[in-house]
Amino acid sequence: MGGACSSSAGGEGIDGEDEPGRQPKAADGIFDLSGQSAERVGAAISANGGMRELTLTGCDLSALPETIGLLTKLEKLVVSENKLTELPAAIKGCVSLTSIDANDNQLKTLPAELGELTELTQLLLYKNQLTAVPETLGKLAKLENLNLFNNKVLKLKDELGELTALTEVNLAANKVMQVSDKAIAGWSSVTILNWYDNRLLKLAPLGHMRNLEELRLYGNQLSAVPDFGAEMPELSIIELHKNNIEELPEDFFPKLPKLKKITLENNKIKAIPGSISAATQLTSLIIHSNLLEHLPDEITKLPALQVLFVQDNQLTSLPADLGKSKQFTRVNLSGNGIDPQSSICESLKKQCTSSGGMYWPPK
Repeated sequence: MGGACSSSAGGEGIDGEDEPGRQPKAADGIFDLSGQSAERVGAAISANGGMRELTLTGCDLSALPETIGLLTKLEKLVVSENKLTELPAAIKGCVSLTSIDANDNQLKTLPAELGELTELTQLLLYKNQLTAVPETLGKLAKLENLNLFNNKVLKLKDELGELTALTEVNLAANKVMQVSDKAIAGWSSVTILNWYDNRLLKLAPLGHMRNLEELRLYGNQLSAVPDFGAEMPELSIIELHKNNIEELPEDFFPKLPKLKKITLENNKIKAIPGSISAATQLTSLIIHSNLLEHLPDEITKLPALQVLFVQDNQLTSLPADLGKSKQFTRVNLSGNGIDPQSSICESLKKQCTSSGGMYWPPK
């Protein structure tokens, strides 16, 4: 069949029917062999040792050729959407690699030799079958982005705590139950941490992650909110819904000066502390399907709060000054024992509808 090897800088194409045996070339070393056969992929790698970028998406590969290790100048490797069950140990020869994208394969193990690719800044391994990652990954001192989403990882090795350059970590949709202090000890530069849909019962303290901006821990089995230490000065988005949390400590909100959005629905929370008044940048409070019997008066002092979802709790009244607020756009009070005809409810309804938002009355 006639193939096409494209380069982002306009490298020559291939036409296997017109010129049998011709190998793809790209003056700038960028090769896209997506959809090519394993035979053509192997031949191209052998004939082009100066490759800088190589894309092999959707090539139906069950293995990478050992000759991949000869590509000492390769900086970016994309092998997504294949049938790989492992990466070859020979990949250690790709000493210039800064990025590996091996998502959507059938990887069950990773070679320890990955730890020798010390220039790596990005490792994308989402949607595979990994149950563990080698401790040698802790040697990747320049690694900034680690994505293990949708695997079967059971435990995080303590050595991963040595990855001090990490800024974005995605460990969502795995099977981790506990996280040790050492396993995340060096993650002080992380800004985005996704660890939702696991089996987390216990999480190590996060107070050292003072650069953290987004934290997603929903769909676990946590019985308490994370330990944030003295303060999390940059954290603006927290998702803790679908856990077993019973209490929000009095100092919870004061530790989060930049908090904008928090989701806490489907827990067992009985009260919101009055210290929520410290959350002056909070725009969205999602805390439905809990055990709330009242809302604190301090909630009326939040100047930025626009979204309030408290449906399916045990509320029978609302703070008197809540109706005086002018900024609400979406309020859901359904599933509570509040009088829907009260002046507060009427005021909230007017605020939401006049702004083009939505209002759900108690019923």
